[in-house]
Amino acid sequence: MLSILSLMLTQVSVQDSFELMEVPDGCRKRIVATEPLVRDPVAFTISDRGELLVCESARQEQGVEDNRSSSWWLMDDLKLQTLEDRLAMYEKWAGKRDGGMAYYSRWDDRLSRLVDSDGDGVFESRTEFGPGFNEPLDGTMAGVLDVGGDVWVTNIPHLWRLRDADGDGVAEEREIMHTGFGIRTALRGHDMHGLVLGPDGRLYWSIGDRGYNLIDGQGNEHVSPHTGAAFRCELDGSGLEVFHHGLRNPQELAFDDYGNLFTGDNNSDGGDQARLVYLVEGGETGWDMCYQTLEGENRRGPWNQEGMWKPRHDGQPAWTLPPMMNYTSGPSGMVMYPGHGLPERYQDHMFLCDFRGSNTSSRIVSFAVQPDGAGYQVVDEHVFIDSVLATDVEFGYDGRMFVSDWGWGWGSKDAGRIYEVSHPEAMDPAADARSLFASGFEGADLPALLRHPDRRVRIRASVLLAADRRATVEFLRLARDTSAPIKHRLHGVWGLGMVGRGEDSRPALKQLLALLGDESPEIRAQALRVLGDERAEFAVGQMLSALRDDSPRVRFYAALGLGRIGKPTAVSSIERMLEENQGEDLYLQHAGVMGLLGCADEERIKQCMKHRDPSVRLAATLVMRRRTDPRLAEMLDDPSLKIVRAAASAISDVPVPDAMPALAESFDRILGATREGGVHAGPTIRRMINANFRLGEAEGLERLLQAVSAAGVSEAMRREAFAAVSDWVQPSVRDRVIGHVRPIEPPVRDLLVYQAALQKHLPGLLESVPSMSGEIRTLANAYGVRFSDEVNLATLKDTGAPTGWRVLAFGQLVESEVMAVRDNAIALALDDRNRLLRAAAQPAVLARDAAEGQKLMTKSFRKGAIDVRQRTTAQLAELDSEWSEALLLEGLQAYGNGLPRALEIDVLEAARTRDTDALYEAVEAIEANWDAEDPLDGWRGCMDGGDADRGRTIFISHWAAQCQRCHAIGGDGGEAGPNLQDVGGRMSSEKLLESIIHPQGEVAEGYGPVSSMPEMKPLLTPLEVRDLVAYLSTLR
Repeated sequence: MLSILSLMLTQVSVQDSFELMEVPDGCRKRIVATEPLVRDPVAFTISDRGELLVCESARQEQGVEDNRSSSWWLMDDLKLQTLEDRLAMYEKWAGKRDGGMAYYSRWDDRLSRLVDSDGDGVFESRTEFGPGFNEPLDGTMAGVLDVGGDVWVTNIPHLWRLRDADGDGVAEEREIMHTGFGIRTALRGHDMHGLVLGPDGRLYWSIGDRGYNLIDGQGNEHVSPHTGAAFRCELDGSGLEVFHHGLRNPQELAFDDYGNLFTGDNNSDGGDQARLVYLVEGGETGWDMCYQTLEGENRRGPWNQEGMWKPRHDGQPAWTLPPMMNYTSGPSGMVMYPGHGLPERYQDHMFLCDFRGSNTSSRIVSFAVQPDGAGYQVVDEHVFIDSVLATDVEFGYDGRMFVSDWGWGWGSKDAGRIYEVSHPEAMDPAADARSLFASGFEGADLPALLRHPDRRVRIRASVLLAADRRATVEFLRLARDTSAPIKHRLHGVWGLGMVGRGEDSRPALKQLLALLGDESPEIRAQALRVLGDERAEFAVGQMLSALRDDSPRVRFYAALGLGRIGKPTAVSSIERMLEENQGEDLYLQHAGVMGLLGCADEERIKQCMKHRDPSVRLAATLVMRRRTDPRLAEMLDDPSLKIVRAAASAISDVPVPDAMPALAESFDRILGATREGGVHAGPTIRRMINANFRLGEAEGLERLLQAVSAAGVSEAMRREAFAAVSDWVQPSVRDRVIGHVRPIEPPVRDLLVYQAALQKHLPGLLESVPSMSGEIRTLANAYGVRFSDEVNLATLKDTGAPTGWRVLAFGQLVESEVMAVRDNAIALALDDRNRLLRAAAQPAVLARDAAEGQKLMTKSFRKGAIDVRQRTTAQLAELDSEWSEALLLEGLQAYGNGLPRALEIDVLEAARTRDTDALYEAVEAIEANWDAEDPLDGWRGCMDGGDADRGRTIFISHWAAQCQRCHAIGGDGGEAGPNLQDVGGRMSSEKLLESIIHPQGEVAEGYGPVSSMPEMKPLLTPLEVRDLVAYLSTLR
């Protein structure tokens, strides 16, 4: 967040950037393209002709917006369900943009084509292969892939196919293959990307949490406007499927040599960490775009509260699959090693760009995976290239690695570079595939190429061979060849699947049956995968047998396949697999759920709900979640708290309205069965609180008030219950748990019923829950609930009580019906050693005796301690009188001439609040004297007098400022900037202030001369800036 401290993102020269980059021993690096040939490179690919096709975005914060910098439309954005909704939102807020709606089309995203004309490896010329992507709903262009001259491009809201028929470097054909992506604005960079050709011959791609709402060519609806996903379709655009759901920002996808799909998914800058994720059919990771905007006690909602982002742990929700590992900070471009070009160590390794906004903190890492049950675990993770602001990484067809460098920062800068990294000793001329791709594989021996060292050659050869009449024989020959490497044999298996997707081609699929007895578990697994993908009913018997295979991956694909086929007779066998698994392997549990989802009708699920084994009952619960089945209410009675939690989560979050009353009513029973600190207590009780809150019944209000003091409820959930009570009369339109916009009807509830409930319970709670006395008193004061004068007097006299509690008690005492009580309270407050309590008494004195009150407040304003003068200034802002206006004018006249710096912001803000002619003119005169050349003039009042506790809250959870996005304090926070653990001891308050409001002023050593951090002036009020400076100054 702070420029000097951190996000000092480097505007270095091309050569300096190149020199910073550190490559492994034995590798060489060189610059092969730079600005202006390449500008703002987001992603790129190697075309079949050997050109670079580069996605360039000039529209970052210049047409492609971000809710953090456009916070005025946040609530509108959270409501969006369609692309038409988003366009209407842009039109509604067009007045906020320079030029109105024209603002969105002023800059372009573009697809550039870079050509190496003379074969020296350096790109000398450029054409705009796909120019002019600048419609209001467009962007960011973030994905490109060439498949035999069909250039696929992802650019919200469309998946495009471009063709350059005449080879002039400009696409004449631009066809929208699918549309309906990017429903919300969310955060910049959370776009559509990740194009990759799968070994099954399908196109795969991803989208961030901007969401989607589309209808495919077969009329199927795919709707999830609030989260990210991975998709797939055939190369003609048909057969669109959502492959994996619940992702935040899976920038790119990569298949390993065994057909497994992986991604790196970003963190939310909320204390969570980025992740490496294994993607599977029907998988659910759990992220929701609305979580991003949740702060406070429910920061990031279930994502943080239930640890969804962490690798497997006991408290994980059952409906999600955990990541393999927390790794990197800004996962971006990703690629699987093709099989040649680097030392042998890198066989089966992936490479991932870790983009953190500055060269010095960004890098490219490498890692491999190995089987872990039916899933995978990460091994050999390490930094491959250090100090490079890489957005993407790819391998040329000769084995050279190419890296795109953004330049600096996060915004569009018209900068960019492409580097080449090679390992001369590891290069294999025999594996060079450039001529193959350039020729379109014309005349090539396709069956032989299925054994090529380069996986990309094998995949493309498979796609081409699948259309040949020889295909079945050749694929089967390879699949059966036990002398061939497994990674080669698998292309025979997948090839039979490609042939099997054609008309009248079931015979090809039947050849796979013989492979189900192969010695290799991976051959068996992938054969089952293909049979399931193609819904081969003739293989159901073998699939049922495979549910007992020794290999968990075989069992995994058998269960998934049975679910796709949907045979009811498979349910018993799937139940048996779930029983045997006992929830140990989460991927087998997931496969069992998918199997039941496809095979079990309502009656069969009813039987599963009563199954003797909790693993089966849990699977049934998760199936009902996907079906929004109201019978989830019955699972709230299950003896397993894990199942109760799964049911409660589904009912509240999905939601399942017909089951909501049962969730609310189960509160009493669960409270008695839950121990404080239990793994499942918090998530379950949070949903029960939400159900009672949403239904709005008097009985629900009683339950919430009782929960505030319930011994079996954790402190956090007691506070949540009380927060729900506090919000009862005018409930937010946003759901308490997950943040979705779900208005409650009626929007205002019966005040008399509410006040009666508060009067009944709050006095007892004040005594039984002393840790919440401040909140209880605040609520009581807001709704006229009185505590006895004796209770209030005791609090007022308690010098050990927090000042806020005493002030609230005083507020009730001065409204007592007994004059003697009122007078005594004022006398006690004025005589107290606590100066803030004395200041709080001033309005009461003013109301009792105007002359005395004016005298007291005037003295405090002129001569009191700084915090008293701040409190008095705020009180003056609330008054409507000539004498209070005169005092504020006095303060303004002393601005820069005797007024303490710690009061400058208070006096200016108070005067702006009152907004009388005289005060307005005085403020205007002050502002006119500020030095335009001095960025701190008018802001130095923020250097003193702030509240460090409020500043800490701003640092951690302010939606727009996002300080923790880039800065850690100790071990908590981002890594783009230096750790701020001791920044208050290293920097003066003036330097801290400059870092916040003038990021370009000075940059921390090692972070370059230019910052891309936004100024905080539009994002934070002066009082908030002051509090933030105060907090940072405490870090010593």
